[in-house]
Amino acid sequence: YSDSGFNNSTLLGDTLADYYDQGGYVVIATFANASVPIGGRFLNGGYMLIQTGGQEQPNDALGVIAEPNSPLVKDFKVLTATSAYRSTGGAINGGVVVASWNSGKPLIVRGVVKGRNIVSLNCYPPSNGARADFITGDVAALLRNALLFR
Repeated sequence: YSDSGFNNSTLLGDTLADYYDQGGYVVIATFANASVPIGGRFLNGGYMLIQTGGQEQPNDALGVIAEPNSPLVKDFKVLTATSAYRSTGGAINGGVVVASWNSGKPLIVRGVVKGRNIVSLNCYPPSNGARADFITGDVAALLRNALLFR
């Protein structure tokens, strides 16, 4: 994730695609999948699971968990944000929405790229411990599950 643009988003995207192609795992979150996206092959090669472009930050909370038995939602029951920073886009490249914000926007999207699992989070991951309007709730479980998803 990021909070501002990348120094060289094309080089970063090419490097992440190379890393993923060589067996590494990548989790993308806002704003790297929103208003200041990763570029290069990662953006244009079918790795992104959430359409980039715009961002919004409404008050929102965890909505529907479409796949309640998914390892991506283990110990994940509560999430709220005064400013739910996220992409305005929907799932792309075969991405499957595992959980949504209450507003219906995707929150957790999983997919398969080049035969391997990948996940994208449509939220800005820092908790309200960093700033009062950031997300609260089961943030640690959300991040842990995404990072361990295979």
